[in-house]
Amino acid sequence: MGRARKKPSRRSPNKGRRVTSKISSMKLAFTPADDVDPTDKPTDSQWKRMDQAEELVTTKYRYKKGCDVLVNSSDGPKNAWIGRVWSIRRRQFSDRGDFWLRVQWYYSPSDIGGVNDLKLNEVLLESFPDNERVLSDAYDLISATTLDGTTHVYRYDEEAVDPPEINFTQHYFVRCDLKDTLSTSPMILPFPGQHTCICRLPYNPFPEEVELARAATESFYKRSYKSSRSCPNEVERTGDYMHFCPRPACSTWFHESCLLEPVNEANFIATPDVRRLAVDPDLNHPCTQLARYAYEKPPRGKGSHGAPSTLRDVLGAFPFFARPDCPLRDALLSIAGMPIVRRAGDGVFSTAGNVADVVLARRLVYQALDGWHNELERVIERLDKSWYDGEGKEDAYNFVWRFLNSQRILASPRVKYWDELTKKLEVHEGRPVLHCPRCLEDNFLVSI
Repeated sequence: MGRARKKPSRRSPNKGRRVTSKISSMKLAFTPADDVDPTDKPTDSQWKRMDQAEELVTTKYRYKKGCDVLVNSSDGPKNAWIGRVWSIRRRQFSDRGDFWLRVQWYYSPSDIGGVNDLKLNEVLLESFPDNERVLSDAYDLISATTLDGTTHVYRYDEEAVDPPEINFTQHYFVRCDLKDTLSTSPMILPFPGQHTCICRLPYNPFPEEVELARAATESFYKRSYKSSRSCPNEVERTGDYMHFCPRPACSTWFHESCLLEPVNEANFIATPDVRRLAVDPDLNHPCTQLARYAYEKPPRGKGSHGAPSTLRDVLGAFPFFARPDCPLRDALLSIAGMPIVRRAGDGVFSTAGNVADVVLARRLVYQALDGWHNELERVIERLDKSWYDGEGKEDAYNFVWRFLNSQRILASPRVKYWDELTKKLEVHEGRPVLHCPRCLEDNFLVSI
C-alpha cells in the first residue's frame, strides 16, 4: 500500500519567508565601512531580500532612482564610468555602509568600439566626442563605496526644436541607445547619421581638430566657386555650418556644402527671410497667412514682375504690425526670418544652435498674425475691469486661464532680450539660402 501523503499545514502566505522592507528615505550621512568588499556582489536571491531605499544621502551627494552617477575607475575622465541608478538596497543586518545600487551603464566612445559585432567603422566612431555616451541595456550591481558623485547626462535629440545647451568641458550627453548589448547582434538606435543630411555623415559637435576642419571647409568653398561643383569630403563637412528644416515631417539638419546651389532671388515672390518665416515648426504646411510668399513667381501674368516683397512689406499689410506701438520689434522679426543653423566647435551653439530662439520668434509672429495678441489685450482689459468692479473676478480669472492654456506661447520676452540676442547672432548672419531636398520630394518648397 502506498505511503500516505502528508497534509499540507495551513499558514500565512508570508510565513516562512522574509518580506523585503522598504525604507522611505535614508537621511543619515553615508560613510563607507572599511570592511566592505566592492567585489562581493549580492546574488540574485540576496538582492531580492535586501532592504530597499528611496534615496541615499552622503555628506556631499544625494543618490536616488533615475539619477546619473560617476563611478570610480582607473580609466581617467575621458572614459569616465557613468551609470543610471534604478535601485538602492542595503544588505541585511548591516548598520554600516554596505549599500548597493543597480545601475544601467552608459558606454563611452571607447566602450562602444569594444562591443563585438556592432559594425561601426572608424568614421562613425570618430563622430562620438569624448563627452558623449550611449545608454546601453547592460545592468550591474555596484557598491556604494565605488561612487564618485552625481552628474547629469543630457538627452540630445537632434530633431528637437529645443535642444540643450551642452558645454563640452562640463556636460555629458546621449543621442542614442545600445540595444541587445551583450548579445551577438547589438544595435545602436538611432544609428549615427541615420537622420542627418543627404550624406548621412554623423554630426560631431565637438571635433578634436575643429580649426583644421574649418580651414578645409573654407578651402572647399573657394575651390567650388572657382570650378565646377564638387562634393565635400568628411573633414570639410565636419567644420561646415548645418541648416535645419523645422517642418515636423522632416526635422533634419543639412550641411551647407551638401546643398549649396546658385539661387536667383529675383525669381521669388518674397525675400529669403519671408520664405523662411513661412515655414511653421508646428505644422507640415506653411503658415497660412504667409504661404503665398514661399514660392517662385509665376512665369507670366500677375505677380510675375517686380522686386521680391520684403519682410516689412509683407507684415506691414497686417493691422497688428502696422501699429506704431507694435510690441514685436524689428529685432524679434529679424530673428524670426533667420536660417536655423548650428556649427561644430562653437561652444553651446554646437548643440543648441539658434533653433529655440528662431522657433520662439516665429511662434510669436504667428500669434500676432492669428489675432491672438489683440484678443489677449481684450482679455486683460476684461480682467482689470472685473477686479475694479469686484464682481465676477473668479469667472474672469478662469476665462484668462483657459485662454492662456489654449495658446502655444503665453508671453513675449522683453524687447531688450531680442536686441541683445540679435547682436549675439550677428556672427552667423549671411548664410546662403538653401532648399530642403526631403521636402521637395513631398512637393514642398521649403527655404532653410
